[in-house]
Amino acid sequence: MTYIYRGTNNSDYFNYMGTDRLVAYGYSGNDRIFGNTQNDSIYGHDGNDSLYGWTGNDYLSGSSGNDYLSGGSGNDSLLGGSGNDSLVGGSGNDRLDGYATTGVEYDTLDGSIGSDTFVLGGSWGVSYQGRGYATIKNWDTSDWIEVRGSRSQYSLRSGNWGGSSATDMGIYYGSDLVGVVQDTTNVSMSRDFRFV
Repeated sequence: MTYIYRGTNNSDYFNYMGTDRLVAYGYSGNDRIFGNTQNDSIYGHDGNDSLYGWTGNDYLSGSSGNDYLSGGSGNDSLLGGSGNDSLVGGSGNDRLDGYATTGVEYDTLDGSIGSDTFVLGGSWGVSYQGRGYATIKNWDTSDWIEVRGSRSQYSLRSGNWGGSSATDMGIYYGSDLVGVVQDTTNVSMSRDFRFV
């Protein structure tokens, strides 16, 4: 069974306590929506939304606005959309995609525990071109960085872009900084990258 929640054009708060799978739509406003233990799908749409999957293999989509997405436990898929988004995978093998295709975006992608995939490009092209980039936090060598194009188009350069005093690893598409792996330089093109 599936429970469908449709919000309003105001700032909605919805904490689903039922046992059915949740499909929720926030619409306009700064919404806060919480899933349950099932494999939920939660869509924030417009506004600065906070979406929480809790347990289960959830799909969270912020769409426009500066959104906060938290997958919780399970193998979750998080899609930020436009705006400066914060994506937290939680435990499980998660897929985190800020989906920065237009404008200036500074997204934070925090995989937490598990073998996670950080998406910096796909069929739409290379994300974070021009100004803006994704900051990848809690990097582990079991994680993956997924980019559009070929290895010859990318390079890695160490530096410091924030976080602690530890050195970071910058990911460049040509001369354009598109990602920063925070507080570590233990990043390898041959080991850690998927080219699509």
